[in-house]
Amino acid sequence: MSVLYDAVDLFVPRFRVTRTQSKRHRHTSRTVAKLTAKKRHLWRQVRARPFDSLALMKYRDCVHEWRRLVQQQEISVEENIISADNVNTFYKFVNKRLSNRSSVLSVTDMDGSELINDLDIANAFNDYFASVVVNSNNLTPAIPSYHVVSPLASISFSEGDVLAASNKLKSNLSAGPDGLPPLLFKRVKHAITVPLTLVFRQLLSVGCVPDEWKNAVITPVHKKGSTSSLTNYRPISITCVPCKLLERIVVSRIYNHLVFNDVLHCEQHGFVRGLSTYTSLNDWTRNTQLSYILILLKPSMWYSMTNCFPNFVPVV
Repeated sequence: MSVLYDAVDLFVPRFRVTRTQSKRHRHTSRTVAKLTAKKRHLWRQVRARPFDSLALMKYRDCVHEWRRLVQQQEISVEENIISADNVNTFYKFVNKRLSNRSSVLSVTDMDGSELINDLDIANAFNDYFASVVVNSNNLTPAIPSYHVVSPLASISFSEGDVLAASNKLKSNLSAGPDGLPPLLFKRVKHAITVPLTLVFRQLLSVGCVPDEWKNAVITPVHKKGSTSSLTNYRPISITCVPCKLLERIVVSRIYNHLVFNDVLHCEQHGFVRGLSTYTSLNDWTRNTQLSYILILLKPSMWYSMTNCFPNFVPVV
């Protein structure tokens, strides 16, 4: 970590992000970028020579062309999202235009008093989130005797696994408590893959992690209802990037172990790849429709339906 901090101080430039730079479209093509630079250059000429009709005409033509290309680009992006038929991509596109990213100005604590100071608001969120956390009982559920599964005694991985986990990092995410963003790890992934692999292996061999990995930057995200109520927020934890890489590798090994031993139920949609609450709702709707069809067509199949669905109650 000290080597990375020294490298950041020596080679990473620091600058303040302006409002224009923060709203830059992530799907901007090279043609639109060049036309944007040309538009700004012509605007500076118009401001320097406000009575130059030729410069004003060039600027207007450039603006019209820039708007046309931007609209075509937005239409192309939307068409690609629709043609991809990916529910997650669609909702990510919609939520970016619906989410309220403004800061929390005031909240009402559990006692009913209004808080406007930033420190008081942070302490109120901390107390509320800590009160709703469910502590683990450290008990492992027993596996039925008819399904014997070999235990996952150890987790082994290679440098390629660490490199693959680094490639999956999202560059636009924020830094954790260590102050190192995911973009840094993606840019220097080929240089730090070997050191990270050695560190991860040593940590798994002794069964502990650094104390800094146990800290997180908690951000309250508004979900529903009034923005002044603490109960209408849920916490988002931003942890250190190396911790995320190790978690991704461990989760992948555990998931592969469960799939290989056929432990996951066919109706499990929580963390299975390619499944979500959307697919679970589709299965529930399809099963409900099927039950009513069987009731209307062949009442003699009630017994088989009861065996397949224990909660099934035939309605006459």
